[in-house]
Amino acid sequence: MISVIVPVHNNRSQILRSVNSVLNQDFENFELLIIDDASIDGGIDLLNNISDPRIKIFKRRTAGPGGYAARNDGIKQASFDWITFLDADDEWLPNHLKSIVELIHQDNKGVVSTGWYDSFPDGRNELNGFSIKFKEQEIVVLDFIQFLRLSADFKTPIHTNTVAIKKKIIQGIGGFPENRCIRGGDVTTWMNLLFLTDRLVCKPKPTAIYHREDSHVTVNTIPQIANNCIYQEVRKLLDQDHKLSSPQVRVLKLFSNFHIRFGLNKKLKVGKLQVADMAYFYADVAYVHYFGFGSLALMPGLIQKLVFSISKKVLS
Repeated sequence: MISVIVPVHNNRSQILRSVNSVLNQDFENFELLIIDDASIDGGIDLLNNISDPRIKIFKRRTAGPGGYAARNDGIKQASFDWITFLDADDEWLPNHLKSIVELIHQDNKGVVSTGWYDSFPDGRNELNGFSIKFKEQEIVVLDFIQFLRLSADFKTPIHTNTVAIKKKIIQGIGGFPENRCIRGGDVTTWMNLLFLTDRLVCKPKPTAIYHREDSHVTVNTIPQIANNCIYQEVRKLLDQDHKLSSPQVRVLKLFSNFHIRFGLNKKLKVGKLQVADMAYFYADVAYVHYFGFGSLALMPGLIQKLVFSISKKVLS
């Protein structure tokens, strides 16, 4: 048995697509926990016409950023040992839970995942980077360092819509970082899970669709630098754990830099990159990038915007 958690916050136009993709799974032994995260658009009312005993609806009075608090509420309400998640603006292919169950039967430590398609506003569906890299393999097993390296190379092996986790394990790390993260909370959760288990069992074959045009967090939040959730969680691991190996320290810093660069590029684009921003970038593992961003931070805003515009044209 599997507990499926779907946080809902003003997703009236997508909620039926998401819920129906769960109810139409080839594997049927699950409970579907709908967490109404203080919605005000009447989307939850659309579910009243669905008669299925597996559906349970829970209402929150106050919405939480990123849906992290709603997911944590769902974890508390879950009846079964394995937890899966689906965002209310995304969907599963019919074989998703069947694939998850197959992975659960593999030798693992409580974290499994599958591949997915990225769906774009122009109608394109593209395989994610991880699925492309390992498309010839049926099963891929990764440790903590491999997970970080792939994630810092646009080939992340985990997505919220594809991961399944033992309930006791995600509770053991405190769940999702509610009240700490506006953006990046999913990423820090996977990082902390893999740091704990040092093992991820994956099926690269896609079993879900991530609708990028509908992603509330990606569209509505700006990449941060000083308050970057991923930087802060990496810093905790570096500061608090003295048993980290040199390769682990290096790859953690590279992983943090990868996410900080989104914020640096955002400020460069608008001509507001500052030298103080470089305090959150680990120079010892990326001298060239540190020198490049640091030099641009010393330049006037107009020059920053010009360099960003030229670099974008060259790279495209």
